[in-house]
Amino acid sequence: MFDYVNAGGTCPKCGKLRIFECQTKDLDPGGGQVYHFRSLPEHWLEPDTLFGRAFRRATSVFPEFPYDKSPSVWNDQAERIEAAATIPEELWDKLNFIEVVFVCSCGAAFRGKLAVKGKFLWGPLYDVREDK
Repeated sequence: MFDYVNAGGTCPKCGKLRIFECQTKDLDPGGGQVYHFRSLPEHWLEPDTLFGRAFRRATSVFPEFPYDKSPSVWNDQAERIEAAATIPEELWDKLNFIEVVFVCSCGAAFRGKLAVKGKFLWGPLYDVREDK
């Protein structure tokens, strides 16, 4: 089964910067469940950036309507964002990257990689090539 990963990148064909919904088999430690992940922004640990951890640490969590119950679970946006980027515990510190496949809205299909640092998915897609 495929897991889903939302990750940013630039389409090599149309040149537009997008958030792609990617699929991967690299994050399944054998449980057979389907998970949804989001990579952390490239500048997550830099202070004083709008998308950085420090800013999100002080920002409240807003529900994603209509049925999100997570505001009762997360202390702040940083905790929620990091939870979405955390890979299964069995894989912590064992991967440098994952391979993903995705399709751009321009219709082109690609393969690429997404960095893994410790227990988190990080940054934009890289080593993107057309999937034939």
